Formats: sequence, structure tokens, C-alpha cells
Amino acid sequence: MSAVIRKLSKKRKPFLEPYTSVNDTRFEWMEKVFLKYFIDWYNEAQATPQLTATEKKKMFISLQTFKGLIMAVRSVIEAAKYLLQHVVDRKAYVYTNKFCQDPIEELFGRHRAIGRRADNMNLHMFGYK
Repeated sequence: MSAVIRKLSKKRKPFLEPYTSVNDTRFEWMEKVFLKYFIDWYNEAQATPQLTATEKKKMFISLQTFKGLIMAVRSVIEAAKYLLQHVVDRKAYVYTNKFCQDPIEELFGRHRAIGRRADNMNLHMFGYK
């Protein structure tokens, strides 16, 4: 066990420890407790019959934020599990706090700028011939 893992273990914050197994209970917690909370909140806001559509929107986070949250959580779960399954070293671990999508957003931002904000870019617009 590395010194970093031992240091985090002493802090008594199990959610800060790195993922070491695809069967980690935190994956299930993120999917079945954390995301379920937001899905239930959304469904409850939408099921209130006496409210207008505008009032229902005010009872919940924005739809874009909601969809982004679901996508981000599921992506983190899948990425961490993939890394843990495909690493040769059996002492592998994944720190999800080190994930950063800024370089990817920057790359696609440059491609969008080249395509003059085209939403449906093709291979030619990306520079492939």
C-alpha cells in the first residue's frame, strides 16, 4: 500500500480513498443513492399537478445541470471501472479527483471554432480527408 493511500486511510474519510476494485460500494452509492435523490426530486417536481411549467422549473435545478450531473456521475463510474479492469498491475487504484475534462473541452472548442460553431461536424471539418 502506498504512502498516499495510508495517509488518506488515517483521515477517516472513506469517500476520499482511491478506488481499488470494480466492486467498490461507492459506485453503487453514486448510482442508487446520489443519482436517485436527484431523479426523485425531478419526478416529484414534475408530478405536482397544480403548478405551471415555469413553477415546476423553479422547483428544481436546471434541466441542463440535471442531465450534466447524470452524465458526469455515470461517466466517472464507467471510466474508473474501465481503468481498474484493464490495468495489468493488480495494485492499481484510481483517484477520481484527478479527472479533468478541461483539455477535452478545449480540443472540441478549437474544432468548433474551425467549423464556425457547426453542431453536426463531419470528418472533413475535423481535418480528415
